[in-house]
Order: sequence, then C-alpha cells, then structure tokens
Amino acid sequence: MLNTVTKHNIKTFTERIEQYKTYELTIGEKYLIKKYFDKSGGKILVLGCGAGRTLIPLQKMGYQVTGIDMTPKMVKVAQEKVKGLPVKVLEMDACQLDFPKNSFDIIFFPANGMSCIYPDIFKCISEAQRVMQPQGLFVFSTHSRFNLKALPRFFEGPYANYKGFILYRSTPLDWLKLKKYFQKIKIIPYSSIECPWKKADWKDVIHKLLPFFDRATYYICIGKK
Repeated sequence: MLNTVTKHNIKTFTERIEQYKTYELTIGEKYLIKKYFDKSGGKILVLGCGAGRTLIPLQKMGYQVTGIDMTPKMVKVAQEKVKGLPVKVLEMDACQLDFPKNSFDIIFFPANGMSCIYPDIFKCISEAQRVMQPQGLFVFSTHSRFNLKALPRFFEGPYANYKGFILYRSTPLDWLKLKKYFQKIKIIPYSSIECPWKKADWKDVIHKLLPFFDRATYYICIGKK
C-alpha cells in the first residue's frame, strides 16, 4: 500500500503531466552520460522515467533502455512516446524492483527523482545496487538540505514541501551511508555542470563558489566487486 506522501507526489505529477512531456536531456545529464556512462552501450534502467524524456536519447546512443515510474499516466505517456522503439516502459516502484540480480549495467535516476522516495531513500539505493552488475554504475541526484535559498528551513527535517512536492533533501551524511553499497562515490554539485559561467546568474555564481550550499547534488556511484 502506498504511503500518504507517495500518493501526494503521484497526484501532483499527474496534475502537472503537461509540464513533463517535451523535456529532453539537460546540460548536466549530457555531461554525465558522456563522461561516466559506458560508451559501448549496455543495459540501462531509468528510474522515475516520467513521461519518457530521457528514454529516446539514451536509446539513440545505443543503450538497451528500460524505464519505470510509479505515476500511471506518466507511464502511459512514455509508452506512447517510445512506441515502435526497442524501449520498455513499466509501472513499478523503485523500492521494489521486479528484476533479477545483476540485470543492468547502468541505473539512472535523473531530475532529483530520488528525492521523491519516501520514507527511506536507501530502500531504493539498495534495490538499485541489487539489480545492477558488479562494478556497474548508478547515477542519481537529489535536492540539498543545505540549499542556500532554503537554509532557513533546514530544521524542518530531511523532507520538505518544494513547489507542491514533498521531497527528500540530502546532506553529506548520505555520502557516508552510500559507502555501504558502493566502492566509489563521486559527488558533483548541480551548478558546477548545469550552469555554465557565461549563463550563470548571481545565485549560480554563489553556488559555484560555495558548492556545499548548492541546490542539488549528483551522485556517481560505482558498485562493489
């Protein structure tokens, strides 16, 4: 049975579905794919694929793509978007993945989707580690609890309302917890790759100079042998 927070987020995504139909890969996602993803292709699982904005670009790059999401209407839109392509889209909980162990070379959870996991993001992380190949790659992003703009709300706890969604906000302690699941973890602040200097506004500049207080964080995780 879905918890109250998850139901709320699914309802909010459903109400705003038109906002998610036409997006493509972001600057940061293109950078991460080019730098960290296996160039020879392989099997990739996209968690929280939403309306499918990342699926076709990844398929065109040569990956065998499977996407999952918990919002039924999002899944239907994504399935229609990839119709006729060798891409699977399934309605599924990222905390209860219906795949065998070591099924994928890469797990990708874009657009701060990990922040929607409630009440424990490590249930999702544990499942991702289980279904990916030994020494496979898991890339995800989350909102930051130290976000300079929202810092006065730090003491509200790890979850907070952000633009109508109830979202998790990570801290450096999450890096220590991730060590249980992965042999290598690299942390990249959002603004360092998503906001080029020439396009950065004053807030982006502050985040680049003080990355600890950036709005979001990318985690690049390599599985254990």
